[in-house]
Amino acid sequence: MKNIRGRFPGGFSVSPMSPMEQDGCRVVDLPIYQSMESYDLETLRGCDAWNGVPDTVPVLTLAVRYDGYYCEQRRAQAVSVFPIWANDTSMLLELDWCEGSLEDCITPEWHLRASPRVSLQDGVDKLRGICRNRPMWEECCFCLYVIPTLLGSDLLGQGKANSSKIWQREWKYSKHEEMLDALSRILTTIRRLRIGESD
Repeated sequence: MKNIRGRFPGGFSVSPMSPMEQDGCRVVDLPIYQSMESYDLETLRGCDAWNGVPDTVPVLTLAVRYDGYYCEQRRAQAVSVFPIWANDTSMLLELDWCEGSLEDCITPEWHLRASPRVSLQDGVDKLRGICRNRPMWEECCFCLYVIPTLLGSDLLGQGKANSSKIWQREWKYSKHEEMLDALSRILTTIRRLRIGESD
């Protein structure tokens, strides 16, 4: 997820993937949608829109990021990533972290959780429940990311361009209620798309 930042002593490194990760058991590949200018939400309706997408790759993905200072300018973030597959199943991935103080340079605490694959409706209910809880952080902001981007642009406006190839646009809110309203519009539209069925 883009924009994870803070005071990381000595930086951090990413080790090579283990054989278990390489065979796909612990990896969720997200698609990179390109040349979507001629598409709209009606084009996405029904399974024909997702022909050629492997069963292992989600066709839609949402991400919600809360960002702020939890104490004395110590940054924290809570990120929820919600991939959705063409067979109307979903998963919820959560990453929370908070940095230590500048004086003692404690390594940030990381908490990572991944749900099993569940029905789309169960996943939507879980995501809504998590997002209703607003952290009491200072200078808190709330960001939404949508794949494919046209889903967000159609419902929320253009948003802000991102340099990420995957998360191409960001919709940022200073009020929790505004973010919840935007998230609700996207989730309602996803349910109406009926990804796994044609009309």
